[in-house]
Amino acid sequence: MDLNIEAPTDVDLNDRPFKKSKYSESIVSESDNQIGCCDPLDKAYDYLPKDYTMSDFDFYAQMAIETSLESDVPVKIDGISVKQKELLCLLDQSKYVEDDVISAYICCIKDRAHLRNMNDIKFYYENPFVTGLIKRDGLLGINEGGNFITEIVKKYLKHEMILLPVSIEETHWYLAILNVKNCEIHEDLIDHNWKNLQVTEWTITEQLEKPIQKDGSSCGLFMLKFMEYWTGETLSHAITQEDISQFRQKLASILFCWKTNTAEMTTKSVQNHGTEENSNDVSLMSILSTMSEQELLGGLCTYIKSINCAETLKKVWIQNSKPYSITLTVKKLQEMINEDLPWTMIVTTDFGRPPNYRKNLDVEWLAETVRSWPGISYSVSRCKTILMPIEFNGGFILIVLNKDTRTLYILDPTPLNPIYQYNPNARYVKKLLWTAEYLPKAMSKTCPGSIWNEDIFLWRQIIIPDVTVQNRELSGYLVSLFMSTWKDVELPLPVLKDGYKLRKRILGQLLTYKDNECKYNMPSGVLDFISCICNTQQ
Repeated sequence: MDLNIEAPTDVDLNDRPFKKSKYSESIVSESDNQIGCCDPLDKAYDYLPKDYTMSDFDFYAQMAIETSLESDVPVKIDGISVKQKELLCLLDQSKYVEDDVISAYICCIKDRAHLRNMNDIKFYYENPFVTGLIKRDGLLGINEGGNFITEIVKKYLKHEMILLPVSIEETHWYLAILNVKNCEIHEDLIDHNWKNLQVTEWTITEQLEKPIQKDGSSCGLFMLKFMEYWTGETLSHAITQEDISQFRQKLASILFCWKTNTAEMTTKSVQNHGTEENSNDVSLMSILSTMSEQELLGGLCTYIKSINCAETLKKVWIQNSKPYSITLTVKKLQEMINEDLPWTMIVTTDFGRPPNYRKNLDVEWLAETVRSWPGISYSVSRCKTILMPIEFNGGFILIVLNKDTRTLYILDPTPLNPIYQYNPNARYVKKLLWTAEYLPKAMSKTCPGSIWNEDIFLWRQIIIPDVTVQNRELSGYLVSLFMSTWKDVELPLPVLKDGYKLRKRILGQLLTYKDNECKYNMPSGVLDFISCICNTQQ
């Protein structure tokens, strides 16, 4: 394959038309500006972005990749095919970047190389496959079928800068650049500008004196940026590990939405949308409506985790002001699905507000909270059950009170301290005494004379067995799950194989909260996902 690029000099940086989105005309913005930090542009790429912030459009592309079939080839650019699993590696910061991904982006660099025209230098961007053959032949010598390599190397002679992506046994990538600009012309060779064909005699110059890569998996991405930014003498843009980490996710979208990508995409849920329907006219909603709840939640989580714009992170996506204010920003939602962080219910839901009442409990205020709830008409005296999440030893437990049977149930998702193995109930005595003191005081003002005024410490106490035991950091999530699934003495929990699925479930419940006062702060694409999640729950 000839990747020869001769860069033209007449370049208008503002003249960069975009191809329309593969999904829907209805989600396409009217603006023709580059993708910005907080104003995503729903169009496809025919330029190489310098801003790696994930836009709604990138999010849609990423979802399409994640929900395509494993057998699919979502990217075909200039004869380079990239499989779904190779693109998925870009979504995992620890994975090594595959050769085909490298080759596909080099095609994009080649396609836009005229934007990098510097002093009329003629660049030649080589393919990793060909570089591997050259490396092999350098060790073993050119065999009888070596005309292929010979013809390629002859093309090098017509260029002044050859960029060679080199892989070291799938453990490391680096960029080798042949620079012949300052050599003398060889007298007996009239068809090229190289002064010395003995490349082994050339001086080797290392351009980077200090390492800038901070992990063990992004060397290929650094190499791509070196190729893209190399001017002939230096790099046109600084490159940091943070830039590369952001570029990694963006790269999947760039390749998938590149203007010359000719691949067909199929979602897991929809094999085909019909022979009469143009694949470029498939709407986002038509794709989302076929996905399962878990696929939709997975896509939302991926999008929220990828947000790094400071302004967007401060936006309030979830809010309810009755009976007291609960406010969740995008940053808080990010922290909820960060597996390295515990979930603090007090921080997430402002549990226990107002602050003045956290130490000196106001009985009148407590009575008001159990007397009524926005949008719900009920009388607490007629309620059969009360569920109370309680902070306990750095985690959370759930206490369920059943007035008909005068039973107090304890659901504790944290491991049992061995000192309580012979008397587990002793672990909760202090909390139960505290609850037994304040609950009757509140109920005496709300529903005097009812059973709720009794001393609940004297009720039968049952610790629910076989409760899912997780690490303490997940107890807040589990207690919320217990509250939504509790049925009398039964706890029909869904199958959750890991903590991340639990975090996703709770996030989904928050995002689909029907009385959310700030849902229109969310991007339209996110609202489409939420709408589809609600439809799957009906």
